[in-house]
Amino acid sequence: MATRSFTAAAAAALVAGAVLVARFSGTAAGGADSSGYLNSARILAAWELHERVRTIPGIEADAYPAGTFVPLGMRPGRQPLTAVPTYPPGLPIHLAAASLLIGLGRAPVAVNVVAWIAGAVLLYRLARLLAMPRSWCLTTVLAFALFPLTVLQSVRVMSDLLATAWCTAAVVFALRGRRRTAYAVAAGASFGIAVLVRPTDALLAPALAVALGGSPAALVAAAAGAAPLLAGLGLYNLAEYGGVFTTGYTGIAPLVSLANLPTGLLHFGRWLAAFLGAPALALVGFGLVRAVRGDRRQAVLLTWAGAIVGFYTLYEQSVYGWWRLRFLLPALPAIILSAVLAARELRALAAERWRARPLVRRLATAALAAGLLWAFGVSAYWDVTRRMWEIGKSEDVYPRCVTWSERQLPANAALLAMQASGAVYFYGRSPIVRYDLMDEPTYARFVADARRARVPLYGLLFRNDRLEFDRRWPGSWLRLGGLEEASLWRLREAAAPTVP
Repeated sequence: MATRSFTAAAAAALVAGAVLVARFSGTAAGGADSSGYLNSARILAAWELHERVRTIPGIEADAYPAGTFVPLGMRPGRQPLTAVPTYPPGLPIHLAAASLLIGLGRAPVAVNVVAWIAGAVLLYRLARLLAMPRSWCLTTVLAFALFPLTVLQSVRVMSDLLATAWCTAAVVFALRGRRRTAYAVAAGASFGIAVLVRPTDALLAPALAVALGGSPAALVAAAAGAAPLLAGLGLYNLAEYGGVFTTGYTGIAPLVSLANLPTGLLHFGRWLAAFLGAPALALVGFGLVRAVRGDRRQAVLLTWAGAIVGFYTLYEQSVYGWWRLRFLLPALPAIILSAVLAARELRALAAERWRARPLVRRLATAALAAGLLWAFGVSAYWDVTRRMWEIGKSEDVYPRCVTWSERQLPANAALLAMQASGAVYFYGRSPIVRYDLMDEPTYARFVADARRARVPLYGLLFRNDRLEFDRRWPGSWLRLGGLEEASLWRLREAAAPTVP
């Protein structure tokens, strides 16, 4: 009876969480990330790998730097006047697949809900495989669900939660793969999908090797499961970017350096302590001691977490803001599980050592419980004070602003944009011009070409754009109006617009 009640309560909590994710999930193509993923999904759903940029009649696009007419979230393709996705294909493939059933507009909600449910269920299953009682497993899942970056990334059009679910699946299957080849193959396939979603998930490989126990047969089976997916990714990279190991990200290598290690460790340590509590990190430290002493469970978890955390401490961009902790989300199940597993082991050690001193034993148990409750408390505090669940809807302004602006544009207009450029490409019809990629001579030449071609120039600016735009060309543009965070501008003395 108790087991049935526990199962019913856990199922109810899972459904409630999924409903909340569905309720607050954003679906808009907004800034670089969300518009990049959704534009990529739109292209893949059309069974294409790239698309032609929107050129401006009467203006020779080849005369301008590559990227001038390419929106945020995309980059110039290998073929002239084409645009290709910047971001990896994993999330766009999931979005495109979901769009076949429910349309691309609703696909982000479906992907977020499924990733959230899968992440919670897989984490519970992983805890059970590590021989933890049901109540401790539920504690682990609750800590993961309440973690501020879990809440934040559950309602956004981004890859972090999906990557976390696939990484967790890979470890779950790997732990079972020592005895059954099919599970080892599934571990490799899950790993391959995780890498499709986020290439740095390749850092999970050592943890999978530890989980598989170093068995040659299991390792071969896992490699067989991963090979077709990784080969597919290589072919995709070759077609899009010209190299098997080349991705849409550019200029990252110089940002990864050992010189960033102290700052990165301090940054991640500070925010993990803020969101999980210092006691949880201390428990992970105890888990590390246990791993060094031969605890295979902690070895799997901390190899998993250590590789991902270690890489991002070297990445210069990781330290700009607490939200960059999202980079570590695929490692979060391992971090939380390590802490909870350590708490249970310490409780068992206290019970054995102070068997004859019940008061001391109870105090030790209370201290461990307080450490775990602290994690719940600080996570809930940040969730509420930052209203993490509302951030997913914050980009809903983009489609409204694109629709509003395009109603006012003549048919032959070109739109200067930066922050809104990806949204214009997803929702609108106008050719965009990336003003942020133009220097003064290029801008002057472009304006002259537009006037000769009688192309009226407008600008759709968000708050992020205004200061930079005004700094570059003060007084050259006339404000026509605003909607929420956006404002629409027209170049003074532009050519007379053609009536649509």
